[in-house]
Amino acid sequence: MLVQRLRIGIALGLLAMVGSPGVQSSELPEKPASIYVSVYDDAGLGQQTIREAEEASSTIFAGAGIEVHWLNCGANGEAAQVSSDCSKAKFPDSLQLRFRRKAQGPGLRTDALGVSYLMESGDGCYSHVFVEPVERLRSRYSISLGTILGDVATHEIAHLLLGTNAHSVGGIMRPNWGVRELERANMGTLVFYREQREKMAARVSAGLRRNDQLMLAEKRVAIVGSSHGGEISINFTLDHPEMVEQLVLVGAVVGGMPYTRHFLERGDALGKPLEKGDITGAIAAAVKDKYLTAPGSDAAKKRMSEILSASPQDLTHPDLELPVKSALPRLGEIHIPTLLLVGDTDIPDVHAHAGAIEAGVPRARRVVISDTGHLMYLEKPTEFSRIVIEFLENQ
Repeated sequence: MLVQRLRIGIALGLLAMVGSPGVQSSELPEKPASIYVSVYDDAGLGQQTIREAEEASSTIFAGAGIEVHWLNCGANGEAAQVSSDCSKAKFPDSLQLRFRRKAQGPGLRTDALGVSYLMESGDGCYSHVFVEPVERLRSRYSISLGTILGDVATHEIAHLLLGTNAHSVGGIMRPNWGVRELERANMGTLVFYREQREKMAARVSAGLRRNDQLMLAEKRVAIVGSSHGGEISINFTLDHPEMVEQLVLVGAVVGGMPYTRHFLERGDALGKPLEKGDITGAIAAAVKDKYLTAPGSDAAKKRMSEILSASPQDLTHPDLELPVKSALPRLGEIHIPTLLLVGDTDIPDVHAHAGAIEAGVPRARRVVISDTGHLMYLEKPTEFSRIVIEFLENQ
């Protein structure tokens, strides 16, 4: 994560990489590694500024032996002629970059210029750049907005390629930026250290080789999707039938089938506490909901509360909803064995969707699990696992 340097002398913390920028060409591979970055202009910057940022970033990465191909994906994927590759997220060759107006999210400072999301393994595909803090920083020095946004984007993407959120004492991976960094960015000298260039090149090359090997060894898979994840699983199966061997849908819905007013109003009621920032109230409402878990499922209710309390970001992160695809009329195109699981106390809309899916998919079979709601795998995990495993092994 990158933040503004508001005053001289702020502690830098632990710095994992130190060194001096030097001649960049001698240690680089003959052919640049090639990656793709999907760019979303959620901040409304416009194509000219976005392209200027991409050009600035491409120049810096080229000095590190990495060729970046930019996919301009509009705002939230809603733009004319958006590439079908925009949604791809796979380290290291398919990364995601979003320009947002404000720094929002658990643990983020309001002056954060950007953030990258890494798993414990060091792999990650998603990064954000926050425009308003960048504009405040830019007010201290005359520099093109596109140029400084490109340098910030480079910093955040580099965190993904380096596999760490650690920073360096200077250069483009410095954690706090001020006038000095803006001056260097304006001159095109805010770059990576040699150690950083070498580490990025090695991780990208290794990742690309690994992905190629996985692609060659790729087999058809079984997909298990729950709730809205079931809808996504149906869409994926329709889009990539050659990749899916079996399908398990748990309390699933299907795109193109409308919801009742009762369903929508119940969803609104569950979301009301979050509109006020009341996470505790939202968790309490979910625990009390009669459709998520069946009456008497006290252990499951307690477990749900523990999971949500331990990961409140799952309730507060910005919604990045996928566009609804009308899969209902295409269900007949799914010809693989499909298992539908529904809890008997789940909301009627889910039962209606399950019926429609069962009627539409030729090889679908529906099983209703008694004394469970929408979260049957929390309520009856042993029975749920047995049914799913038997289905997968016997088909």
